[in-house]
Amino acid sequence: MITDEKEELINFTRQLTFEIYDTYNTLKLHMHLHNSLVDNPEIGQLAQSYFVLTQHSLANDYIIRIARMFDKKPKGTQFGTLFKLLNLIEQNANLFTNKKSILKEVSRHRNIFDEDNAALLNNIKTWRDKSYAHWDKKYFYDEDRLKLEVDAPIKYNQLYNLLRTSGQIANFYLKELGESPVPLEIAQIKDDINELFKAIKTGMTLDTDLVKV
Repeated sequence: MITDEKEELINFTRQLTFEIYDTYNTLKLHMHLHNSLVDNPEIGQLAQSYFVLTQHSLANDYIIRIARMFDKKPKGTQFGTLFKLLNLIEQNANLFTNKKSILKEVSRHRNIFDEDNAALLNNIKTWRDKSYAHWDKKYFYDEDRLKLEVDAPIKYNQLYNLLRTSGQIANFYLKELGESPVPLEIAQIKDDINELFKAIKTGMTLDTDLVKV
C-alpha cells in the first residue's frame, strides 16, 4: 500500500529526475552543436548570429538550472533541489525496506555534493550570481568576461559528471521506492545535429551548383 507520504516523496523524486534529464540533455545539445560548428565552420559562417545566440541561450539555460538544482537556501525554504531530496529521504527513511542502509546512502550522497563537488558547485553559483542572473561590475564589460573562467573555472566534463551522478542518485531512490528509473539521455541528440548539418551542407552544395550553371 502506498501512503500519502510515500506518494508525495515519489512524485518529488520523479519530478526532480525530470529536471536533471532536461538539464543534462541541454548541456549535451550545446556540446554537440559547439563541436559540429568547430568541425564545420562554413555552416557557422552561413548563419553566425543564429548559432551564436543559440549557444548562448543553451549555456544560460543549463547554468541557471544547475545552480537552481543545487541552491542552498535557508533551512526550511529550499525546494526542488538535490539537498531537499536528501533531506526528505532522511526524514522519511521509515518508508524504505532497510532504513539503516538508506540513511547510510543519504550520508554518502551528501558527501558527493558537499565535499567531492564543493568547488564546482561554488563556481557554478559564482557564474549565476555574477553573470547569468545578476551582473557583477568585475565581469560586466566584454573585455572582462573571460576573467570569470579564470576566477571560477568550469569544464564541460565536470558538469556532465555532476548531472549524471545526480541522475543516478535520484533514480536510486526512485527504485528503492518501487518505481521505474527515468532514462537520462535523449539518444538521438547527436544524430539530430548530424542530420541538421548534413541538410545544410546539401543545400549549400545545391546553391553552389546553381551558381555554376
